[in-house]
Amino acid sequence: MKYLTIAFDDGPSALMCEMADKIAAYGWHAAFALIGRKIGADYVAPYVNRLDNIIGDGTEVVAQIVEQFAIYDLPCKVIAASFKNAEQVHRCAMSGCQCVTVNADILKAVISHPMTDSAIDGFNKDWASVYGNKTILDF
Repeated sequence: MKYLTIAFDDGPSALMCEMADKIAAYGWHAAFALIGRKIGADYVAPYVNRLDNIIGDGTEVVAQIVEQFAIYDLPCKVIAASFKNAEQVHRCAMSGCQCVTVNADILKAVISHPMTDSAIDGFNKDWASVYGNKTILDF
């Protein structure tokens, strides 16, 4: 398996700011992923929140990468990472991103919704008022 990593994790530096400005100015967001596939990478992993911090909209970058891979019929998968909220995960999923990596708190936020939780609580109370402690298996 081959992969390409481009990161600015060495802390603030003049080079990091210069590269971030060039990425933003020239719209190279999806180009890095295309370069990764060109050298044979099977996966690319855009860091959504880091992209938000450097150039703006990390979820849009993920959408651009997914779109470019589809346009050029490239057999490369997108594994989005570095999320700060469930909305970012949702937007990546809606763009066609094949995989995400999230922490437990974000996962809980993705799979729960206050209205769904409320509806489940209401159903359980209604069930108990009619059937008591019986379960569906008791019928």
